[in-house]
Amino acid sequence: MILKNRQELDAAEALYRDAIDADPNDLRAQAALIDTLAARGQFESARASIARLDTDALPDAESISHLASAYSREAESIGPSDADTSTPARDALVAKALGLYERATQRDPRSPVAWAGLSVLPLIAFAGA
Repeated sequence: MILKNRQELDAAEALYRDAIDADPNDLRAQAALIDTLAARGQFESARASIARLDTDALPDAESISHLASAYSREAESIGPSDADTSTPARDALVAKALGLYERATQRDPRSPVAWAGLSVLPLIAFAGA
């Protein structure tokens, strides 16, 4: 199962990169790539891509939710082994995700992706607390 998921993420990353190569201004593909990188545990690459992205220009709730998901995935990866550093880092990532998911629900109040993300955040926020 892990291998299957990894293969799917490889394929998704390749497709998003092809889309971005074809149209460097494709914000939907950029946001989806960022979420895919985070799903693969490539958080530094995801953060670097977010830093280059004009997040205010994201065209729809789904794209905004992709960024929120990337932050959520990184927050979820932080364990409680060192409460002095892990809790503030996790809290900061959850806060970023929360802000983005809320923005996504404002953009499209019927977005199931945004609402699903919001419903999972409390579980991540309190993991290891």
